[in-house]
Amino acid sequence: MNGTNSGTKPQNMQPVNFWEQIGGLDGIITNMGKVQKIMKMAQSMTPFMRMFK
Repeated sequence: MNGTNSGTKPQNMQPVNFWEQIGGLDGIITNMGKVQKIMKMAQSMTPFMRMFK
């Protein structure tokens, strides 16, 4: 080691708030689209699964 701060966090790192973690407005819209696709797929599979009851 040459005396630098290798392996430590940089001092200019700010704590990331929840809004930035989820990607802001674009992240919310993208995730909602994914959730809607999953829900649509689950709803279309329901009649098929009822056949096996």
